[in-house]
Amino acid sequence: MKKIKTFLICLGILLVTTEIKSQVWNKIAELPHGAAILDMAVDNSNIIYALTSANDIYYTSTNALSWTKMPGTDIFFGIRDIELDKTSNVLYVSTELQGIHWTPNKGLSWQNHPIYTNTITGFNAEINSTVRKPNSNIIICNDPEIGYSQIHRSTNAGLNWVTTFETFEIAYTLKYLANNTLLAGTELGIYKSLNDGVSWNPSNIGMVNFTVKSILEKNTISKIFAAADLNINTQDTTGCGVFVSNDGGASWTKTSAGMTDCRINCLTMDNSGNLYATYPGGVYRSTNNGVTWSAINSGLGQNNEYATITSNNSGLFAGSKRSGVAFSTMPVNNWTFRNSGMRVKTIGHMLLSNTGTIY
Repeated sequence: MKKIKTFLICLGILLVTTEIKSQVWNKIAELPHGAAILDMAVDNSNIIYALTSANDIYYTSTNALSWTKMPGTDIFFGIRDIELDKTSNVLYVSTELQGIHWTPNKGLSWQNHPIYTNTITGFNAEINSTVRKPNSNIIICNDPEIGYSQIHRSTNAGLNWVTTFETFEIAYTLKYLANNTLLAGTELGIYKSLNDGVSWNPSNIGMVNFTVKSILEKNTISKIFAAADLNINTQDTTGCGVFVSNDGGASWTKTSAGMTDCRINCLTMDNSGNLYATYPGGVYRSTNNGVTWSAINSGLGQNNEYATITSNNSGLFAGSKRSGVAFSTMPVNNWTFRNSGMRVKTIGHMLLSNTGTIY
């Protein structure tokens, strides 16, 4: 039902666009560089990829001094997630109504093998998150439905797919651990699969009913960290923050001392093993494996709604929903925004003047 609803909304936008297409628009000012960043990823060559709310993917090989728009994404509708297979540097793109697509060469060519086609709308699967098992041809995707989740699984690098059904609805993130255990961060906490997504079991002791947006493993000390930003039962942020597991994800303990805002949505780690967590107001850092956290927000500005963070050998990259990408060398002392080549494309407000001009 929700896919049909999305189709009708898109049809309405198309009709409105058709109605006004004869109008002429004149640019009266240059828009600033920067965009609303929803997700980021880094490959094993230290190239950073960034997904924007305008459905564009940019990449940079210059540590964000300049960005290049990836070709080919204009044909996609509703990109939800980008993930990199660091073995092959293939970028996987999860879309709302067109399944999963992937590119081995920064968008110069794309591949897609249909997962599922709705017999009524003709739409492909609605993919929310994707992961490829390291050093294998196994790809796992989550397709949320009302009240349950479809897990699409390929063992031959996407040529064929098998679908199973699970009790959780949305997997916000999928993460393979070093021991090949697969974890899903869902709206009900953590779920675990020991057979590459064929079956799942809750792994939520100490963290039931929290929406988990990010999972990070520090396998040198056998710890797993999970970021939660909402209590699904109370619909508030009570008890949210960063949780740690010392037993492979079986049980979890909150470890958020020092956090004043516990709406945590992304985790990353630098080359020294320090942990970083984004929240709407900025970035926290922990230098003691999550025992305590402190804000490192100098230069990040106000009300930028930080949604994602990643790192490479040169530094940290924090993505905001208002001001693009902020960069800092390590250790962090001051952030600077690096958005050259990344264009704002979001219309926030329109105004009709008394002369009939639309701004």
